Amino acid sequence: LIDLSNHSQFPINYAAAQSRARYKVGAFGEQHSETYDLMINVEDDIDIRSFIEHVINYLNIIKPASND
Repeated sequence: LIDLSNHSQFPINYAAAQSRARYKVGAFGEQHSETYDLMINVEDDIDIRSFIEHVINYLNIIKPASND
C-alpha cells in the first residue's frame, strides 16, 4: 500500500491502518509510526510527482528490481 497524500487525512489513515497490505509506505508523521513500514520525510509543499519519485527511489534501494 502506498499512501500518496502528504498530510494527515483520517479516512486514508484509517484505511491504511486496517489494510492487510504486506508493506505500507506513506509520508512521515509521528502519529503514523504504527501504521506504515516506511515513512518518507518530505516538505509539506512537495508536489505529487516529486513525492512519487522519492517513494520509488527508496523502494528500489530496499529491493532492487529483478533483471529477469
